[in-house]
Amino acid sequence: MLSYLRTLFLAQWIMSLSSPVFAYRPRNSFKDFFPDVKKELQSAVVNNCSKEYQKYVDERINLYGEHCVKMFSCVMDVATEYTKANFASAGVLLGLTPTILATIGSSTPELALLSYRRPFLAFLVVLGAPAVSALRALDYNKSILAFASPEQVANRMTFIDLYRSSRRQHICIILEYIFALAAVSNLAHASFVINRNTIAIMSCDNSDMLVELWIGLALVTHGFGIATFRSRSARLYRNARKMVKSELTPCAVREDEPVVWYKENNKRFVGFSWFITLFTILHLSFGTLMFSSLFFVGTPWAAYIIFRFVLSALICRTVVAFELASIRVVQEFHPGNPTELEDLGQPTGVHAGENESREFIP
Repeated sequence: MLSYLRTLFLAQWIMSLSSPVFAYRPRNSFKDFFPDVKKELQSAVVNNCSKEYQKYVDERINLYGEHCVKMFSCVMDVATEYTKANFASAGVLLGLTPTILATIGSSTPELALLSYRRPFLAFLVVLGAPAVSALRALDYNKSILAFASPEQVANRMTFIDLYRSSRRQHICIILEYIFALAAVSNLAHASFVINRNTIAIMSCDNSDMLVELWIGLALVTHGFGIATFRSRSARLYRNARKMVKSELTPCAVREDEPVVWYKENNKRFVGFSWFITLFTILHLSFGTLMFSSLFFVGTPWAAYIIFRFVLSALICRTVVAFELASIRVVQEFHPGNPTELEDLGQPTGVHAGENESREFIP
């Protein structure tokens, strides 16, 4: 499947470079602006930059053109000094957006743990809160073990009472999906408004896709988080039917199937842990660069944009916290690994769970 997607993407990229039909993308910038600067900037486009705007609209590009930059320069030449200062202040404020979201949002291990039980819900959460909190590579294991603590046991017992009836379970699941979809819809509309009303200095010709690219990279981060988690956890799904059943069941109800986290470390886990730490830092850096380079937005509307992103992040964080508060994690030795068991004084050929080597958190 992955090889097919890579082939399809490569074919589309080659066609976009070789054919002007595939290369053409609609030019949507400079058509609309935020209300606080709309009158001034639209006047500049119509009265001072109309010829350059027409060249910009008619230009067909593969990746980069020349008239977007010229059009931006023309508009900025007409703008007042107050407006330029307003744009600069808004850029500073917007540049803080990824850091604010990362502070509010969930960590990579938390999202991977949620994906272990509720993969589609975790997918929606990542789309609704694309910035994940940075994590030290060696702290990944500690983050998972926190869900096997005595405090987690007390939380789980509290939440189990909430799911005594199947009706309550269905209501909770429906509400979680409603809130997650609302967060994604809010972020999608906010991204559309940003693409339509602003220009990104870091890439003028691609201003209409940078926010979506940043959100898409969050999915890549989530994918590596899942790979890191699966390199040290037991397999849960044996078929698609079990996956769907797990997706539609709250974590608190699955007492019979705890999340099994192996005690033994391995090279894949260490490698993925370091890689995902570096990728998370790069993702936050790209988001900071992208948001701080947005122009044609004043400070009040920059605060409005941040509010909408923060609102989605808070909703998604609430959903994740609600589910993970009742998840059950146990530690085991990896089955069929006699070397590790011998080192710990255990008889070889004995699987975890068949003797006292299993640490069971009730």
